[in-house]
Amino acid sequence: MSPQTRRGRTPPASHRKTSPHAAPVGAAKPVAAEEAVEAQVPGKKFAETKPAPVRHGRRGKDLGRIQKSPAYRYMHDLFGAYTPLLIAFVLLFTGVWGWISFGPHPATAQENWTRIETKWMTPREDARTAVSNSMIDFNAQIKAYKDYRNATKGWMDDLSAIKDWSDPKKTAAENATTLSDVQAFTSTGYQEVQILDEITAATDSSGVTQYASDIETIESTFDTEYGLARGDIMGTAVFKSTPGPLAVPTPTLPPCSSPDPSVSPDPSATPEICATPGPSTSPDAGGSASTSGSPAPALSPAPSLSAKPS
Repeated sequence: MSPQTRRGRTPPASHRKTSPHAAPVGAAKPVAAEEAVEAQVPGKKFAETKPAPVRHGRRGKDLGRIQKSPAYRYMHDLFGAYTPLLIAFVLLFTGVWGWISFGPHPATAQENWTRIETKWMTPREDARTAVSNSMIDFNAQIKAYKDYRNATKGWMDDLSAIKDWSDPKKTAAENATTLSDVQAFTSTGYQEVQILDEITAATDSSGVTQYASDIETIESTFDTEYGLARGDIMGTAVFKSTPGPLAVPTPTLPPCSSPDPSVSPDPSATPEICATPGPSTSPDAGGSASTSGSPAPALSPAPSLSAKPS
């Protein structure tokens, strides 16, 4: 070996040619080709691949507990694969039953009528009684009339606020009749409120007396239409037990005057109505006296000046 070689010089390159089929020294192994061959081997890749860990949440734990419970296993033994469907049906049925029984739902026509009637019927009847008991006290009577008016108006306002009086069990024609009767009843109630407004504005008994016939007519119509509307909704028509119209003061009749004996009565004259006191006592056969009734109105012919005795 020459001194140049010992000193570290690189020997000259060989003139021999490298074969094209020979792999270079230090070349990487064909890893991709080997992996492709291994992938073609059945079951080898899947056997070496480890499954990813599954994280079970709270729902999975609860479901597992239910499936391991004795009740679930007993039902599974009875119904097999239909057990989940049966459980779902039971839960659905329980939810619907709870909603119908305890959940919020719109009130029926019967519930609305009963609630409103209970609220206003007693105050209205109490005010009516107070009107009848205050005939001799004008101020107390006007106050009772105002209470009667307010109870009537409150009743009609609550009824008017309900727009649907239909019953699912009835036909469309029957529900239309019910709505018509309720509207007629409320309309009559508001008409009575207008008359009561005029009465409460009176300053003396004569201002109340002039509405006696109006009150009598409207009260009779009110009671009739109340019975019809209640019969349509509740199934039974109950009319008010208070007899007669609302009490109003009656005018005092003037006493009768004795006709002048010098004046002859005129047959064409209109008789005037007056009050004459009846006899206080009348003897009977046994000598006892009987008491007569209250003063009764009597008819006395009006005097006429057309015919005088000569």
